[in-house]
Amino acid sequence: MQIDTLIIIAIVIMVAVLLISRAIVGAMTKQSGMSITYRVLIFSSIFGLLFFILISIVLASI
Repeated sequence: MQIDTLIIIAIVIMVAVLLISRAIVGAMTKQSGMSITYRVLIFSSIFGLLFFILISIVLASI
């Protein structure tokens, strides 16, 4: 695979993970009145987990 294709795939994965994480965190924290610090912590942990999983899948498929 070429480098250009990998960069495009990585950007698409990041955008998808960002949207999924925002939706999950929004649904979780809207019910309880959480402070912004906890929202950021939960968001970053979910984002990191999903991003790691998707990147490992992409690298395994190459």
